[in-house]
Amino acid sequence: LDGKTKWKGLMMDQDRRWRIIVRLNSNGWKGARDLALQESKRDPSESGQKFKLVAEASKPSLEIKKEWFKKISFEKTELSLARLKAVMEGLFPRQQEELHKHFSEDFFKNLLHLSDKKDPEFLRPYIQYLVPAFGTKESIDRLHTFIKDHPKSSPVVMKTLRVSHQEDEKTLRIRALAASHP
Repeated sequence: LDGKTKWKGLMMDQDRRWRIIVRLNSNGWKGARDLALQESKRDPSESGQKFKLVAEASKPSLEIKKEWFKKISFEKTELSLARLKAVMEGLFPRQQEELHKHFSEDFFKNLLHLSDKKDPEFLRPYIQYLVPAFGTKESIDRLHTFIKDHPKSSPVVMKTLRVSHQEDEKTLRIRALAASHP
């Protein structure tokens, strides 16, 4: 990132710089916050502002996750839909599954409330990126129960949840297959 090391054939473009900074933040690297602040000054574009928010939201901190989950789930926010979507996508990186599990019940409670208040452009990514689907019997059962108990939810909510449920089942089957072939 500082330009001191160069690799032949590797272009360090702006998106690549931001992706590295987000990854460092999501892994809790000590100097990552400062890198994000420096990069946001270097890149004041809309894309840069979204990456800056994602870098902050992706940190492995329960308090930070709670703050961002609350911002996302409120009906009114100062953030644009594009920025909200970016944060939703980056809030729970794969390596933070244990942190994500803390929000399972809140996700479903909020979904019931938001499904009547928000439009499909918000609901689709809300479910897609925040659904507590962990490829476990428990997460599969929780999704199945919610779908069964709320059949009158909007078509967008039902379709996105059903797809998430199918993907969660597929993940569990893949894990079982991988475990059976050491």
